[in-house]
Amino acid sequence: MAQGAPLKVGVIIQNNGVAPFSYPWKVRLGVKNASGKLVKQWDTTWDITKVQPAQIRTYPEWNVPGNPKYVPFGEPYYFDTTIDDPALSDGYYYLVMKVVNPLEAISSKAKQVGFANADQDKEGWLNLGTVLMGDCASPCSPPPTTPPPPPTKLLVDNYDGTPAWSASTQNDLNQWTGSSNFANGNGAGVVENGALALQYQNMSRLETNIGRNLAATNKLVIRAKGAAGGEESQINLTIGGVTKTLGQFSGDTLTTSYKDLVIDLPAKGVDLSQTIWSIALAQATWNTTGTIYIDEIYFTDKYETDTETGGGNGNGPDTPTNPGTGTPGLIEDFESYANDAAIGQAWTEAWSDKPGSVTRALGQASGSKGLRLSVATADSEWANIIHAIPQDKRDWSRYDGLSFWVNNTTSDSKDFSLNVALETPVTKGEFGLKDGGSAYTLAADGSWRAAAFNGASLNVPAGFSGVVRIPWDQFVQAAWQCDGDQAACAAALDPSEIDGLQFGFPPKGYTQNVVTIDDIALYRADRSLDSFDTYADDAALQNVWKIDWEDGDPSVLRTLDKTNVANGAQAMKLSVVPPSGKPASNWVNIKRAAFTGTDTDWTDYEGLTFWLNNASPSGKSMDLNVALVTDASKGGVFLKSRRRRQVL
Repeated sequence: MAQGAPLKVGVIIQNNGVAPFSYPWKVRLGVKNASGKLVKQWDTTWDITKVQPAQIRTYPEWNVPGNPKYVPFGEPYYFDTTIDDPALSDGYYYLVMKVVNPLEAISSKAKQVGFANADQDKEGWLNLGTVLMGDCASPCSPPPTTPPPPPTKLLVDNYDGTPAWSASTQNDLNQWTGSSNFANGNGAGVVENGALALQYQNMSRLETNIGRNLAATNKLVIRAKGAAGGEESQINLTIGGVTKTLGQFSGDTLTTSYKDLVIDLPAKGVDLSQTIWSIALAQATWNTTGTIYIDEIYFTDKYETDTETGGGNGNGPDTPTNPGTGTPGLIEDFESYANDAAIGQAWTEAWSDKPGSVTRALGQASGSKGLRLSVATADSEWANIIHAIPQDKRDWSRYDGLSFWVNNTTSDSKDFSLNVALETPVTKGEFGLKDGGSAYTLAADGSWRAAAFNGASLNVPAGFSGVVRIPWDQFVQAAWQCDGDQAACAAALDPSEIDGLQFGFPPKGYTQNVVTIDDIALYRADRSLDSFDTYADDAALQNVWKIDWEDGDPSVLRTLDKTNVANGAQAMKLSVVPPSGKPASNWVNIKRAAFTGTDTDWTDYEGLTFWLNNASPSGKSMDLNVALVTDASKGGVFLKSRRRRQVL
């Protein structure tokens, strides 16, 4: 099917048993890539209870002629749905379906709904066949009929508090685990927020028993973070008689955000033909202290990265980037750097006509730390500062652009021109800002306003302090790579592999400016869930935004407002008009009809925004409760205590 075309899925389900499906459990569709990894999924509105048994048992009192044991009853039921834009990269995919057991939300041991079809994996996904998305460059061939099985995962511990953590307890394999001589938790460490926090010091040690052969799972995965970053060299891991630091075992570093340290055990000399009795973590060097947080430890036969794509030579990922970060799309918040030397090692000078012309230091920013750039050599013509993007954060294709906070402090009221460039691994792979293009800055009213570039540089006004967004289409292949001929450098940016981010400026032009950068992130363009412009009249609005509960006589009107609007032509107006001679109700909940399709998935976004106007003749403030409703058990989510009702 062509890129951008809707994906229509139709299935016929037949119940060959004698009992109906009693509960309307959710039916979910998904796609797996050619490696068998589930890369996307969508909920449907299909009602599985409509699939009635093909036959039912009879009873004598029915007086059925011939007294048969069973009689025909139901027929196969056809369901279909259309996914407007599946947003998949080119290549082959497996289309899959499952009926979701609600207990999956609270237990990994929940039973899966099984179909009679043989091609169903252990996670309940039934294979419906393959689909080719977009083009498939030659040589190209469909994947096998059946998707590869999902990875085997042997969970050692996920520190969810069951059983309660202590110096001697059990892990999720029902084996002994214990710890000693840590500075917190009376020597045992403590479980907090679903992770084990260990403040290590001299003689600290955590050990957890395995007691089995692991030949079928050749990788150990430890999901962890450090309080300061860099702790991988201070912690030893021992397994199968081999002891190395976490850094030596994984070839990776700990940061202040959670990430998976993946260890290929055979490649590191661990003999998996023998029984692995335990694994241990201990302080590596005497008189070192620090804190690490362990979220999960497990063994697997195949580690699923977040960069797997469709098969058949497709390219471009279909899963979110940034595994291990608490904020979607966060690239750098500068909080992990201990001092100026540390930030100088991470943000290096890529080029300058006079090396050392720009000082890189920690500065006060939107958080507690940021990258502070100031001029050290007043007659330098140009300087570029570059940061290498970690391997697990290089895929930016799920996002719409680059965002960062910037401040221009200056003693001479001079605007600052900042060059921004992205580095990619392709030939002539530097992409700078488009001459005559524009970024977006956040205005006081919460809207994003266009901010024109100064030529091919970001213009940062004197005294400016705020967030800047630059869409991908404002980056062009840097013309210096084609002898200054922009027409010859016309390749489009492919954000699926960004391996460097660069800032540049001419120091001699800005000797009195100090620029600070913070919270470098990737952003998704705002998704409008309801603009209210599509409602033909008040009745149409009220059919979607309904009174969910009210404790008295109906007192709240929902009407279209064509005067007080933010964008577009209409807004929803809520006004209190009690029945004649009766008091207004004490409380009312107004609930929107359930979102559908991609509007139900908010995982790539940081929060909810809406425009609001409180018009009160008496100047009275209003308390407004805001709640989100999910499909989970007890799935109502409200504003935090003491912030539940926002004063307007």
